[in-house]
Amino acid sequence: ISAGPGILPLTAYIKLGPGFIKDMKWLTVQWPVDALLINVGDLMEILSNGRFRSSWHRAVTQRDVERFSVALFYNPPSEAEIEPLKDGKSNNNHHGYKKVVVGEYLQNYYKISPTPTKQAIKFAQI
Repeated sequence: ISAGPGILPLTAYIKLGPGFIKDMKWLTVQWPVDALLINVGDLMEILSNGRFRSSWHRAVTQRDVERFSVALFYNPPSEAEIEPLKDGKSNNNHHGYKKVVVGEYLQNYYKISPTPTKQAIKFAQI
């Protein structure tokens, strides 16, 4: 079970969809055959200023259904600083997220996660 602290966790699900939390209940999502699912991690949520939201997700298995998953993760170096990207569309300077050092964010994430709600992201929120 993970919201994932990274930027872009990529997962390919074949034959069986992933599980996501909606209204604090797990839902299994029907997934198209041979589709690619991109789970956005917390660091991408920060970079996108919340435009892309990370979500709690899990892999679900069944005894009588074959399942194949490949997970790839990308994280910047721990000393890297990330902050919301400016898109030029906003007329104000208010951001929902502050600049964070990746290593500090990850230390916080692994210290308090998992939690029933996404508490780790509050480390970066203004």
